[in-house]
Amino acid sequence: MEVFVGCSGSNDIENKYMEEAVELGKWLVKNKHTLIFGSSESGMMGKIYHEVFDHNGKVISVTPLKNRGIAKFVDSIEVKEVTTPLDQLKELVNMGDMTIILPGGYGTITELNAAIASKKLGENNKEIIIVNSFGYFDELLKMYDKILQENFDCINPQKLYRIVNSVKEI
Repeated sequence: MEVFVGCSGSNDIENKYMEEAVELGKWLVKNKHTLIFGSSESGMMGKIYHEVFDHNGKVISVTPLKNRGIAKFVDSIEVKEVTTPLDQLKELVNMGDMTIILPGGYGTITELNAAIASKKLGENNKEIIIVNSFGYFDELLKMYDKILQENFDCINPQKLYRIVNSVKEI
């Protein structure tokens, strides 16, 4: 199975989040899943990438610029080059069989929202898993519920994604 993973690229976050990333990398390798990611070698994403790559797992890097990100360092991974960051977002969201979102910043939230919107609009029906490690997404999930409660959308968000509290629950 090909799995798009979105998460933080920051190295300045608490180690407990990095440990979750390593755990996800191990899960991907153990289950022989292909990692699809946006080419970051830092932060949680770097931890996942290295766990998969270092254990001979398959990796697909989607990068908006030639020689950007991990693609310039490693010749043995599949690289899909796209023109712009918006093209990258579309490719990441639509590639693969599943989306897994771990804690992250603005880019990660954008990826999550794009994946939810794509599924809602019927562009795909792949599973979206939000890993709410240490309650990271609690406030965002409340906002998603509020969207439904106040009739800004008519689709129950829980039909669009699944929430787990740790990588081990996947």
